Amino acid sequence: MEPRQPALAARLLAAVPNALSLSRLALGIAFPWVPASWRVPIILAGALSDLLDGLVSRLFHARSTAGRILDPLADKVFVFSVVVALWNEGSLKSWEVVLVGLRDLTVLAGVVLVLLRTKWHAFPLMPPSLMGKATTVAQFLFLLILLVRPQQAFAVFLLAATLSGLTAGDYIRVFFTTMPGGPERGA
Repeated sequence: MEPRQPALAARLLAAVPNALSLSRLALGIAFPWVPASWRVPIILAGALSDLLDGLVSRLFHARSTAGRILDPLADKVFVFSVVVALWNEGSLKSWEVVLVGLRDLTVLAGVVLVLLRTKWHAFPLMPPSLMGKATTVAQFLFLLILLVRPQQAFAVFLLAATLSGLTAGDYIRVFFTTMPGGPERGA
């Protein structure tokens, strides 16, 4: 019976990164409806879950196909929910939403294009980048500072918007250079 114990422990450990991503997804979906006093802790929990899911995944070799889809999806849903909630109540202007979310809008457009062309196999060709991870960190930081010290949020907004734009450009470059046959050529 003992050989089953390590196998069970390994399976349970492999589920931890996905559970963390799912928790971030749930926090993002809930964000628009939570009391204002819960917002800072939710953003901190979302950022912590993003840090820990990748760390646990790498440390314990707990990578999965579901995790490769779930982690960035949870990031995008979380940031989208927070940004839309803050925009809806007037804390963010439309142009700020677009600039901070430029990377995410680009990724969404790329996913739609890939799905329309039914090139499911292309998803692994666009792995996360260091610049993309930095953008996510800057977005979380901007949203946190916007809630805690709104008068000081502009400098972090500039960082998040700049990284978002640079990452969007990089993802467009990667998309055009790695898609089999290019986005329209040889389809």
